[in-house]
Amino acid sequence: MSTYEAKRQNRSWSLQVRAMPHKTRPMTALLVFTGLNAVLCATITPVYDFVCFLPYWERRRERRRLEREASMLTPNNSK
Repeated sequence: MSTYEAKRQNRSWSLQVRAMPHKTRPMTALLVFTGLNAVLCATITPVYDFVCFLPYWERRRERRRLEREASMLTPNNSK
């Protein structure tokens, strides 16, 4: 009996039982989820290394160290 026939016989829209419009595929979902996680785990190390070891951070660290040393050497007249 199709959904339309059930609606026509019951004459009630609220009592109809609708079938899912698609099949659930738990094994496919699990494989896709696992594969995506594997790809992300494999790519995180090169991305992390690229971001953390950019020369920008070294230059910034050196500039801040020089600024800190310069501020320690100059007398602070603002007090």
